[in-house]
Amino acid sequence: MIFGNIKVLGEVDNMEVYPKLFVKDKIAFPLLSMPIETQPKVRILQQWFSEQILPWNLAKQFIGQEKSVLDLIAIGGGTETRKEIINNARVTNAKIGYDVTKNSKVWPLSDELELKDTKLESWFLVGNNNLFISTTNKFHDVELEIKDRPPIDSLQKVLLDMLTYTYTYNRNFDGASLDPTKKPNELDKLRAKFEGQKPEEVISNLFKQWKLDYPNYVNLLQVQILKKIIILLSNNIYSNMSINKGLNDDDKILLPYYFELKSNPIHKNYDEIWEFKDAKVILKSEYFDFTDINNIKLKNKDISQNELFKLDDNQFNWLSITNELESNNIPSLIPADWTLGNGEYGKYFTRIIIEKNKIENALNLYGSNKSQLFSKLEFYEEISQIDNDNEFELQIKNPINNLNRIEISGIFGAGNYDLVLITDKQEINLKNINLFDKYNENISYINLEL
Repeated sequence: MIFGNIKVLGEVDNMEVYPKLFVKDKIAFPLLSMPIETQPKVRILQQWFSEQILPWNLAKQFIGQEKSVLDLIAIGGGTETRKEIINNARVTNAKIGYDVTKNSKVWPLSDELELKDTKLESWFLVGNNNLFISTTNKFHDVELEIKDRPPIDSLQKVLLDMLTYTYTYNRNFDGASLDPTKKPNELDKLRAKFEGQKPEEVISNLFKQWKLDYPNYVNLLQVQILKKIIILLSNNIYSNMSINKGLNDDDKILLPYYFELKSNPIHKNYDEIWEFKDAKVILKSEYFDFTDINNIKLKNKDISQNELFKLDDNQFNWLSITNELESNNIPSLIPADWTLGNGEYGKYFTRIIIEKNKIENALNLYGSNKSQLFSKLEFYEEISQIDNDNEFELQIKNPINNLNRIEISGIFGAGNYDLVLITDKQEINLKNINLFDKYNENISYINLEL
């Protein structure tokens, strides 16, 4: 069975209630399953399995630590070294270069001087005055270059520029002169690129231009990984490749995991562009607790209740699966066309019950490059390879006096089932109950009246 919800309706103090249900000693593993068509057969969109998701074996290295995604898309040949940006910091100890030769203009300077915090260093005479230098007591954005970091190549520069353009756009090009009589600064020039166009079009063109400049590279694996990274960074990049073009944070629901950007941009002067010099991220998820890579847990273990998500811009509530599957009217299958406004997605949030030690196997389904469209049988066969132990136990959080009904929703599972109801006094065995309809693939919701 691939479940939507499993609910029980019972009585407590003469009132009917739906108590919370939890799977004992197993995991109700999450899937976002959407029927695309129902006739003549049901076909299910399983986007999380598709090539658009960064595979788990690559994504998991970003759990619990900030790490640069640039390493995943390196193709070599770069010149500019990536840099670390630290916001609101000050230098307390550093070495600076100096040279007392007249009119020396060759970098690097031949000698070094250690600059210690709060200590004044007296310098050579300038006219009749001594020049003093020291650390400052003010906090600024500090840019550091770290040894052995590989240089940024052309493909990595595309990702950094997409982050830079999006960030600068969101700052409303703060620092642009907006004075037609003055020579345009860098922010003016960038602002002009956006005039009369949607931001996602301008930013998407960075990648399109790269493909025109490097036609021999477009089939590289790194290029495919770049597309997946952009999807996982949808909250930071306006692009036609981003979920909903990056215009909201629906990606947090429509992806099994996403990237939270940790790198900061920097600009040296008010009229300069805020630039990203690196792209450090950490892996996040609305479904999984990634606190410990060796002990990944579900955030919501309740298999009976609908998921409720609070996002930055909107709040969405998942709906139950209806008594019959409904085809999903999606114009196309690319992320840009996914929206949550019509509520269609909630109906098909599903789970499979697996052993705890099989969670790594199940996570490996994400981004496994398989077809994202499955028949119900193909989908079931794919899932069955993870765990074919068909027995599991559900526990009611708060005891009930009488059990009146069991409600089960799902998108596969026609067949005979055994149910054992365990109370504090007895066990009630319901054997060989036929659930769903072998000949009608659309039946997805059943009630067992007790």
